[in-house]
Amino acid sequence: MTATDSKGNTFTREGAGTLDFTLRPELRWSVGKPAWNDRNARPQGTLMGVQPGSGDKVPLAGRTVEFSRLPDRTEATSAVTAADGTFTGAPYPVAAVGEEFFGTFTEDSEEAHGTDSTVSRVYEYQPRRVSITAAADKTRAQPGETVTVSGRVVDANAAGAAVGDAPVKVSLGRDGRGSEVGKVVTTAPW
Repeated sequence: MTATDSKGNTFTREGAGTLDFTLRPELRWSVGKPAWNDRNARPQGTLMGVQPGSGDKVPLAGRTVEFSRLPDRTEATSAVTAADGTFTGAPYPVAAVGEEFFGTFTEDSEEAHGTDSTVSRVYEYQPRRVSITAAADKTRAQPGETVTVSGRVVDANAAGAAVGDAPVKVSLGRDGRGSEVGKVVTTAPW
């Protein structure tokens, strides 16, 4: 191998191996946060090519990134990167926090060579803020007496619209051991 630096110095070395000027793929993505009204994870992120030596990053446009649901890598989908290397995949229905998804990209061409794979987990849902008003039919109850609590749950972000089929925990206080005395009820459908 013979190389010349920027000052005109030339160096020669035998048995130096092969220089690789192809980009190394770097996949950065997440599944985002599902919301109460859209319980889907959407793989989104960027696919960049890391230049050898300098470490500079350039977008890898028009590439296909593949996704699947863990643990058994089912429900495979893919997304194609835009000119800036960004992508958004198809939605995955999410049943619970903690679900995991696998994303991978592989290429072996003159421009890029290698594989990058990562796992992304659903850590939380985007919360929904509601307002609750409630009143009991008694201010004080004796042991064994029934207390009726009635109220209303409204969505302040939807012009005060009633929230139907929502679980609400109603508590009347604490027992002698410090545990909350209460019951989870569901609001009426609207």
